[in-house]
Amino acid sequence: MRVDDLASIVDEDVMHAYPLYSDFARSFLDPELVPFSCALTAGLSGAGRRTLMQEFGMCTAAVGSAGRTITDDFLGSPRSQYLASEEEQASYYEAVLERLLILAPPERMRGVMPDYDARLFSLPPLATAVRERTFRARSSQRK
Repeated sequence: MRVDDLASIVDEDVMHAYPLYSDFARSFLDPELVPFSCALTAGLSGAGRRTLMQEFGMCTAAVGSAGRTITDDFLGSPRSQYLASEEEQASYYEAVLERLLILAPPERMRGVMPDYDARLFSLPPLATAVRERTFRARSSQRK
C-alpha cells in the first residue's frame, strides 16, 4: 500500500510517528522525525493537502525519575526503548509542536495520557511491554 495510491480515494492523509520505533530517528527524543514524517507523507501523496499527524508520543519514567534506556519486548524481540523524564518529555513535545505548527497549523490539538493502573503491570502484554505502561501520546486533529 502506497500513500500516492491511496491519496485519490481518501479525504486526508494521516500519519503516526514515534522516534522509539524508528531506526532512522537520530535519538529516542528526535524532534525532527514527526514533522519530517508529515512532510514526507504530504509530498508522497501528491494531493496538495496537509498531512494530519494523528499521533506521536513517548514512554515516561516514573514521576521524579531521570530518563533511562531499557530493553523491552517489541513484537516478540528485545529492543532498546527509552523512558523519558517528565522534563525531557515536555521539551520534546514543545520542540515537535513548534515544528508541526510551522508545517501545518492544526485547528485543534489534544493530548492522550493513558497510563495503566500499576496492578495490571504483571499481566500480558504489560508484563513484557514495559514501554506501554506509561505511554504519552499527542494527537493533532483538524475540524
